[in-house]
Amino acid sequence: MGNELECNESGHRRVEPHERAKQRRAIWLGAAAVAAVVSAVLVGWSVADQMLPGMGGVVALSAAMDIAIAFGAATVLTLVVWAVLRRRVRWFSLYLWVVSAGLVLLVTRGAGTSATAWYLTVAAAVVGASLAGAGAGALLHRGTTRLPRRPIAALVAGVLVLCLPGTWLVAGGEPAPPADAVAAGVDGGAPGPFPVETAVYGSGTDLRAPYDAAGVDLRTEPVDACAIVSGWDDRREQHWGFGADRFPLNARVWYPVSDAAAPLIIIVHGNTSAATASEAGFEYLGRYLAGQGYIVAALDENFLNTGPLDRSGGLSGVDHARGWLVLEHLKVWQTWADEPEHRLGSRVDMSRIGLIGHSRGGEAITTAVELNARTEAPGFAIRSLFALAPTDGLYEPEDTGRAGSPDTDFVVLQGAQDADVIGFGGLDQWARVDVGADRLKGAVVMEGLNHAQFNSRWGRYDIGNGLPKHFIDTGRLVPAQQQRRIAAAWALATFRATLGDDPADREALIAALSVPRDTDRPRSARRVSVSATLPATDVTATGVSEFEEVPLPLRGGPGAEIVRSVRWEAAGAAPTVTARFPGGADIGSARLVFDAGSRSQPVDVRISVTDTAGRTATLPAAVRVAGPLDTEYLRWEWMQPVAATQPLPQTYAVAVSPEVMRAAGVDPSAVSSVDLVFAADAAGSVLLGPVGLRPE
Repeated sequence: MGNELECNESGHRRVEPHERAKQRRAIWLGAAAVAAVVSAVLVGWSVADQMLPGMGGVVALSAAMDIAIAFGAATVLTLVVWAVLRRRVRWFSLYLWVVSAGLVLLVTRGAGTSATAWYLTVAAAVVGASLAGAGAGALLHRGTTRLPRRPIAALVAGVLVLCLPGTWLVAGGEPAPPADAVAAGVDGGAPGPFPVETAVYGSGTDLRAPYDAAGVDLRTEPVDACAIVSGWDDRREQHWGFGADRFPLNARVWYPVSDAAAPLIIIVHGNTSAATASEAGFEYLGRYLAGQGYIVAALDENFLNTGPLDRSGGLSGVDHARGWLVLEHLKVWQTWADEPEHRLGSRVDMSRIGLIGHSRGGEAITTAVELNARTEAPGFAIRSLFALAPTDGLYEPEDTGRAGSPDTDFVVLQGAQDADVIGFGGLDQWARVDVGADRLKGAVVMEGLNHAQFNSRWGRYDIGNGLPKHFIDTGRLVPAQQQRRIAAAWALATFRATLGDDPADREALIAALSVPRDTDRPRSARRVSVSATLPATDVTATGVSEFEEVPLPLRGGPGAEIVRSVRWEAAGAAPTVTARFPGGADIGSARLVFDAGSRSQPVDVRISVTDTAGRTATLPAAVRVAGPLDTEYLRWEWMQPVAATQPLPQTYAVAVSPEVMRAAGVDPSAVSSVDLVFAADAAGSVLLGPVGLRPE
């Protein structure tokens, strides 16, 4: 190869071949070095986020295995390139080896909430690091005192590309909406009238505080879960100190200082790192409810949670076991309740039991009720369930499909900015609950709430380690303490209404789960169904372009609930949905209730009532059906793998004045049908749920 010319700002000069080789080496070495540093920072950031007490060695070993696999894959790729090129291009090969190893490590670390955003970030990191490294290498090994333009341009371009992901992390998003921590007249931040004491029960042989010999106040016997859980290997037994045949019954307890027997509330945490004491993250809720007169036990099921030990294969039967363990704990409480002098048993009322579950724990409480109904002996008196952002479908009984919650009241609270259970599994649970005699079910989806902040040990980010977790727009979230106060308010309102004896508490909860008729922009979607409601037996429509039954469209796909999709065109015939009550119904002492949600803008609906004689009265005020909730949870909408808005039916309870009907000659005790007439000044679409009459 002959001498070559290089044009620079000092004029032309001849560049010797060995100088050109040095420049190429510097460029490839610089690119490889910066790419290695950037990859190491991103991987190290992810690993550091997984370093929790008791898991350091396991995480480090797992990371070492990942690195070995990545380096092995990179070596194979480099050898393949050598074979194709038929020569060993040393410095390019080093760059190829470093970059391919980094790509394997980064792509397999986990994309968190958005695969699109993560893969673009990885691409930007590789391209930016390569350009910046190549430019820096060329500048450090330049053969002139003047700064050449091309290396500087490469360096600047590389830095800009590297900074691109940073713009994704600081831009986008909206401020968190206001959120009220009062539900049904209950203030989630107000202390209760009772002093609170604490206790810890467990095996006393656990390796972890406070369930070791020094920490437990009351001893419990371990239980055999071998028939339910499989995959508990020697590594798990060594780490936890017990096998599947000796699962501990551990819990933290908060109870009121009172002579009266108190209802029992069991809290079941969800799934995060097994090293996190997740049950301790509900101390806020345990203390709050205990101060209001309830005995609260937060169960330790951390040994069923995921972690680095799952790398070689996870456990099976875990979500069955989560619910089964609830019943095993209740057996302990029943034994204590049968001992008149027992420290806790003498205080508990086992005829009034409520369950709280978060995430997988929210599904575990319905599993517990399912299993409780199957017991040959009389089951426990589980009367009420309160679920926080529950999963759904992880436990499916072979004979009945997904578990429901028979013969219990059920209320679910879900965050609209939940980046973990993005499909709103609690609404599927809600749909399957069969409201039996004197029962209710309610659902609240609230803007500004996420998944993790319900547990004080889970932090502010729902999912992801390292950089990917920062794709989540925390600016949209209410403060963590406020979210927990909201949870406390709805929990207490639920248990006052469902475990207490005051009908006013029940009516207050039902009212809180209904939407005001003139709310233009609600910050939450609320629904309620009670057993006493008289449903319409026939629902038809006129003046519409579509009227069909469809699964409720949720972010994760079709939901379990079947609703009616109603569409109409602008300036057409008045779109009208007619609900019939054959034989006539007495609306004089009832409210008209219907569930509806607009797919786009809020839409007004007027209500007409017709009696069995064919006479009609139209209510003077319209009801405003709300539009969809803002369910965006990432910093940019394009990152989000699911829709950024969610139309949801909400419950509207409308008082129909008998005086208005009588003034129009309508008999309020013989109503044959009700018309919902939607405004037709623009095209519209609503999701329509049940229509009925609810007694006052």
